[in-house]
Amino acid sequence: MSIRGAEFRKSDLQVHSPRDAGWDGARPEDGLTAPNSTQIQNARETYCRSFIGKCISEDLRAVAITDHHEGIYAYIAIQTKVAMEQTSGPIDLWIFPGMEITCKDSCQALVLFDADLPQVLFEKARGKLGLPAECGVNNAKGIQVEPLAKNIEEVQPLLDSDGELHGRFIVLPHVKPSGHKTVLREGFHMRFKDMPYVGGYMDKCYPHQLKPGDRRILEGEIPAWSSEKRGVISTSDARHADFRDIGKHASWIKLATPTAESIRQAMLAPDSRIRHDDPKLPSVVISSITVTGSKYLGDGTYSFNQQMNSIIGGRGAGKSTLLEYVRFALGCSALDNVAPTASNATTRLSEILEGTLDPNFGTITLDILLNGAAVKVIRQMSKRSVITVHADGTDTLSTVDDVRTLIPTQQYRQGELSDLAHGDAEKRLLDLITGQAKQRLSEVEAKLKKNAQGLSEFLAKAVRLSAARQSRSHAETHIKLLRAQIDNLKKQISTAGQAPTPAVESHDKYLRQQAALTSTRATLTKGLAQIQKGLDDFIKEISQVSADQPLFDDSAEMKKVFDSLTISPDSQLNILNSHKSQITMWFGNQILQLEKAEAEWNPKFQQHLIEYEEQKKTLAGKQSVIESLEQLSSQERDATKQHEIAVNEEAELRDADAQLNTLRTERTSLQSELTSIVSDQLIRIEQASSGLANGKLAVEPDTTNVLDAITKAFSLPQMREARLQAILKTVIDAENKSTKWKEIQDEMLELLKWKEGAPTEKGTPPLTPILQSVLEDSFMERLREHISIDRVSLLLITIIRPRADIFHVRGGTQIEFRKASQGEQAATLLNILMNQSNGPLIIDQPEEDLDNKIINEIIRTISKSKDERQLILATHNANIVVNGDSENVIEIALGKQKSAGAIDEQDVRLSITDTMEGGKDAFELRRKKYNF
Repeated sequence: MSIRGAEFRKSDLQVHSPRDAGWDGARPEDGLTAPNSTQIQNARETYCRSFIGKCISEDLRAVAITDHHEGIYAYIAIQTKVAMEQTSGPIDLWIFPGMEITCKDSCQALVLFDADLPQVLFEKARGKLGLPAECGVNNAKGIQVEPLAKNIEEVQPLLDSDGELHGRFIVLPHVKPSGHKTVLREGFHMRFKDMPYVGGYMDKCYPHQLKPGDRRILEGEIPAWSSEKRGVISTSDARHADFRDIGKHASWIKLATPTAESIRQAMLAPDSRIRHDDPKLPSVVISSITVTGSKYLGDGTYSFNQQMNSIIGGRGAGKSTLLEYVRFALGCSALDNVAPTASNATTRLSEILEGTLDPNFGTITLDILLNGAAVKVIRQMSKRSVITVHADGTDTLSTVDDVRTLIPTQQYRQGELSDLAHGDAEKRLLDLITGQAKQRLSEVEAKLKKNAQGLSEFLAKAVRLSAARQSRSHAETHIKLLRAQIDNLKKQISTAGQAPTPAVESHDKYLRQQAALTSTRATLTKGLAQIQKGLDDFIKEISQVSADQPLFDDSAEMKKVFDSLTISPDSQLNILNSHKSQITMWFGNQILQLEKAEAEWNPKFQQHLIEYEEQKKTLAGKQSVIESLEQLSSQERDATKQHEIAVNEEAELRDADAQLNTLRTERTSLQSELTSIVSDQLIRIEQASSGLANGKLAVEPDTTNVLDAITKAFSLPQMREARLQAILKTVIDAENKSTKWKEIQDEMLELLKWKEGAPTEKGTPPLTPILQSVLEDSFMERLREHISIDRVSLLLITIIRPRADIFHVRGGTQIEFRKASQGEQAATLLNILMNQSNGPLIIDQPEEDLDNKIINEIIRTISKSKDERQLILATHNANIVVNGDSENVIEIALGKQKSAGAIDEQDVRLSITDTMEGGKDAFELRRKKYNF
């Protein structure tokens, strides 16, 4: 039983040994004088150690030693590897014994045997082929190569007739056009067509390097030669003492076991199982699940393949439970369900989790590869509110949401896939389509969220700025009026023949001086605190971002800049610290000087107040005028203070309007970007659904959020739904809906600024033609009264989102997706899921609601999709497993793993035929498909 089923292995299945007649370089026996058998064996083992080391260094994981008509070195290499493993541990290299044979009809082929084929059976095969029993084992060179007495098509039945050899070998003819003794030659097409072989090999050449016509022959596209595609591997035909060619023309072959049968399965499904360059595989992979403390599934580890995994078994075997355990560790289980209503499947699986995982010891562990980096995710039933993520040697406690973001997956329980086609099916489909752009959409949504926060902040500032401007203007007017009145009262005193005394004359001046000292102290104190905090925060931040930098010591200029930003006696940052001290000292000196001025001023001011009170009494009959003068002077000082505050606030907020406009423009751009992303994904829907659907942006966008915002922002007494719909209708009916929506926002913004910034009497409100066209005067009056920052903010952050028109394609005819049958909708959704690459796709019984014709379409999609994303499917449909060429099949029986591996393996094939309906039919369909 293989651990993870069939996996790609970099393979070189034609390598020669030093016994080859065409060997280039020294042989292991060279330099030995009259060596005995032991010395020869030792020299050859030393060579084999170097050979195995070279294979490992070239990342080869499968190799065949294929000398002409013999296998002496193949078995020495196999024995040497066993000896190396006994001292150094397992070596992930499969060594196949094989031969390169030349047939009577001048055709060459490789005969490859199971890696564990006993040498005695290898020699038996040689005997069946009529090769001499004596090979001269201790000779430096191999036997003289003479053509076999058989034609190439006779080799297969000849060896297959022996019960001990049957099924333990594979014959691969040489199919390189114009190659040495190839079967792909002029006049050979009839024999090529009838040969019982499912594949071939080419030395020192890749299929893409062939001429188009030759490629079409091997693709099965020229019936005169063959109508079946042949699996073709490339080999090095290496035969140099320095190993220069080993692995140079390697192929990546998907193999489950080191057997000829596994190679045969690869030849039968070359599109899925053979690559001629490093295969592209999913970037996010669940490698295994370890179950501990389950009352139903047996404790242990279940391993998953990088590509397609099929979990099979009878009803109640535990398939759904295993998948729910995977979801539990990922934070996506029925217990974590965030949907407003639970489906029957969710309710049932919640009960299964609660009932089968021990509340104290139940633990699920997933081993995961994220772009090659190993991550372990551990979730315990007793602490299920958090998930432990182990990476880089450290454990981090993460929330369910954190893990969902870290490890992207899509999962559907039994029946949930068909549920997607219910209700708002088009919106669900659009969500699936745009799922491929999830990262880009998330970035836009994050920017929209940040933008919304900025809009709310700068809306409040813009309103304050408007109020500050109004306050400044009001204060300026008020000050002018007060000063005119003060001047008039002073004239009244003078015209009465009683000139104001010095104290009375200068009283206002003294009060302004006192106010200036008070304001100066407050400003200096505030400024010192702001500068100290600003510099402290900056030094802290710059120290954090430049810590442990630079990463590259060979960059002199980069080292200079980061060195200057560290706190040290000679660094520029330390100079900034010294400047901070100087600034603090400057403020200290100014405050000290102010204190001296206050000490000098206070007695003078107090003396003035005494003189003022005394001199007031001398102005007989003018007491009421003086009281009015004092009152007006006090009002002037207050107005001057308000003016100062308004001017300062206006200066502080001077950029608020510009910032608000910038944020609004940015939000419009983000809305356009969102629409563009959706449009891009809609263009891909036909390909993503394997031709089952297509779509385009709808003329009428999604205004759901707009209506919701209007409803809340215009929530007024007696405001009926019809009036709200009338406001929305102005947007919907507009040729440019976004522009009209912005105009409504503008009117509400101006109304808010008017209300918040205007004096008590307010005056004439701004013009709001759009709102006034749909709202009566009484409602406009209520709106002006109730308008607020919160209401306007809600409008400003609301965008018009894109909507899609999506169609199902039935026999070349487009029909609205919502009108397609449930099976058609489910097939479309499943195809889209399969064609995406958003991490592992986990589905329980995808075949529900799909007829066999549609399942065959899905199988074609599977063969393409599993290079992009890992598939973990629980299924009763043998066709999906067998003809989907599932890399790994896990059979569960009564809560325990009974078998696991690829369909290359006999016990897995028996599990499929014994436990799955249509198992034998599926294999028969596969046999017919490949005509084998």
